[in-house]
Amino acid sequence: MSQSNEIEISIIEFDVNQYLIENYSRLNLSNRRAICKFSVDYIDPEEYLAEAVDQWVANYASITCGFSTLEDLLDEDDEEEEEVTETKGFGTD
Repeated sequence: MSQSNEIEISIIEFDVNQYLIENYSRLNLSNRRAICKFSVDYIDPEEYLAEAVDQWVANYASITCGFSTLEDLLDEDDEEEEEVTETKGFGTD
């Protein structure tokens, strides 16, 4: 299989401490540890990453696929699912 046909699985790693060092150099180690703990305990990275990916999908869909909004893309999928569900209901009497 050629590489162009394969979908690569991406793993995203984010070093909160390094980010804080690079962007908030005035924070001391104790402050960075507290923020890192908060990040691990309270921030859902999947939720935030999903929002970021949704924004990129919307941008890509509008530029490349001709959809005006992300909802247009989602609505088309929902309509296809509804048609399949409605079709399955007919002729079963």
